[in-house]
Amino acid sequence: ILSIFVIAPLLGLASVNIMIFASTKTSNARDSQQIGSLISIPLMALVFGAFVFMSISVMLISAAVLIIVDILAVKVGMSLLNREKWISMI
Repeated sequence: ILSIFVIAPLLGLASVNIMIFASTKTSNARDSQQIGSLISIPLMALVFGAFVFMSISVMLISAAVLIIVDILAVKVGMSLLNREKWISMI
């Protein structure tokens, strides 16, 4: 239950942050989607596979680390994302 209600949303946020980082380095939306998926899908599969065999205490520590990483990634992503560039491409 912990992995469903805590870790899965945190990993979803991490996946979105990976997509934002990929979009800051590419010139169009298609490239950013492909690069972000190339990075995030294997990472999510690896993490979900590892959580099957973890104990509750390790999952809680992992959730705390994911919270910190997600907060930092959101702050960095907000500073890197150039909204005007993407609006002009639409």
